[in-house]
Amino acid sequence: MKLTLFRTLDGSFTLLNEAQHVYYHSFYGAVGESKHVFLESTRIKQLQPPWHVLELGFGTGLNFLLTADAFLMTLAAHQAETLAGYRLKS
Repeated sequence: MKLTLFRTLDGSFTLLNEAQHVYYHSFYGAVGESKHVFLESTRIKQLQPPWHVLELGFGTGLNFLLTADAFLMTLAAHQAETLAGYRLKS
């Protein structure tokens, strides 16, 4: 699987699977998409800690990084787990 680093329109990066012509995140904005889908739509920041997060498919790790950043802002103990069928190879 050949992956290419691709700069999205918001300046953040995602990966492009060239064989399948599939982007890991929206080419309009990887960070914007992850914040909207993973943090804002779930309203996780409005929940009382501790948060318990299960992510299906680790992908590029962007959702995890943004969630970890939100975890750090609360100064509370949280738990995050990811289940992935395969991992990206560098």
